[in-house]
Amino acid sequence: MTANVEYPSVLIGQLFPNPPLPDGRVYVAFLGTLPDPVIVTAHSGSGEEVYRSEHELPQGGTAKLDFSALLPGAYEVSLRIGNYVEVRPMMIAAPKRRRGWWKSFSWRYWLRALSKSPAAAARKSSFPTT
Repeated sequence: MTANVEYPSVLIGQLFPNPPLPDGRVYVAFLGTLPDPVIVTAHSGSGEEVYRSEHELPQGGTAKLDFSALLPGAYEVSLRIGNYVEVRPMMIAAPKRRRGWWKSFSWRYWLRALSKSPAAAARKSSFPTT
């Protein structure tokens, strides 16, 4: 939490969790009386505004932010109350890759299964034994 000069009775918390939850949710807490709405913007590394939301929190509280539409990367999140702005870093991680079927393919399993099949049993019985 940091105090500011223009709104001395307002404390702005950190973005949590950082990186966001898997569904893109992030929260930020505000303590104190907020006379103006809180405007939250996120800017990409190139400076382009990629997210904007406005929250009315007259008695303070927690604002829920939805960053699910943002691509993985580093962002600067600006929290603006009136003319006062604080900037927080936000890192959005790439989703974990799922293993493809070919990585879970087990030759040992399939060879064992094929050797126990009725067709394999028929092949074994058709060979002459010595």
